[in-house]
Amino acid sequence: MIKKLLCLLVLLLTATTGAWAQEPTTYKVTLQEGTEDAKNWTVPAEAAEGATVTATYKGDKKVKSVKAVKKNTAYAANEYNEADWYNGKVVFTKQTAASVTAVTNSDTDVTWGDGWYTVSGNVTIKGKVTLSANTSLILQDGATLTINGQLNAASYDLDIYGQMEGTGKLNVTCNDNAIKGPSNMTTHIHGGEITATATGADHHGFYFGYIIMYSGKLTATAADYHAIGFNYWGFEVYGGEVEGTSNATSGNYSGIQSESGTLKVFGGKVKGTGGAASGKGFDCKVQKGTSNIKFYFCDNGTTWGDGLSYGIASTALANRYAKAE
Repeated sequence: MIKKLLCLLVLLLTATTGAWAQEPTTYKVTLQEGTEDAKNWTVPAEAAEGATVTATYKGDKKVKSVKAVKKNTAYAANEYNEADWYNGKVVFTKQTAASVTAVTNSDTDVTWGDGWYTVSGNVTIKGKVTLSANTSLILQDGATLTINGQLNAASYDLDIYGQMEGTGKLNVTCNDNAIKGPSNMTTHIHGGEITATATGADHHGFYFGYIIMYSGKLTATAADYHAIGFNYWGFEVYGGEVEGTSNATSGNYSGIQSESGTLKVFGGKVKGTGGAASGKGFDCKVQKGTSNIKFYFCDNGTTWGDGLSYGIASTALANRYAKAE
């Protein structure tokens, strides 16, 4: 007798973060409401971030597939995930800003002052955004902020946060440096999807003196220059994905570049694509962040090497991918 197919099983993972950043995120594990033959399923009560979740079925039907998803628990406009590096991995803590300013549509240039700014829905700014103090930006789940002009941190720090799902987006397009920070200031990226596109010559898609990436995705493109640039302070990647692409048709322009700084990869994945024939993927020192992690280079994104670090070298053109785990 042919067994009936059991409908897709969905495990709902609801985050229960600890009070301190050092405590890893754990999830309550439950079956989706309406799961077929639910009485014959056994799942653990909770699971830690990154752990394997085992679901056992003892019924008489054939299991078609099993899927685990995070339950979409909405955050308030002033709530965000703060990331930290603890015991060799990124951990998150849910935080609440005391006061936030909503980012709204604008047809002119905008100035952001000291404090917290939050984005909900689809917001477009048709001009430059300039910081007048240290600023923190919350990209709410499902929100998109489009800036058709430069995001200029001026002489200040810029921190960017996501929420539960990390689906908030920041898209900046400019014929100058799209997202620009000073050589002595810092940006922390805790989540969200950030796209920075420079359409003019001699400009970065994303440039900051010191870049610290914990989670989310940073995609930067330059039409005729280095896509991502940073100063001697460095670029540290603890998690998430980074992709820098130079579309230059001449010159030695690279995906990720620094004259004196070092790209340190603790976790996550990094990709650099240079422009023209002489552009390198990484035109900077690249090394693993700590000695107790596995670190790899690759030229095609699939066949990873044995993880040797290197400085500025002619082989950087081929080694266009790096990751740590």
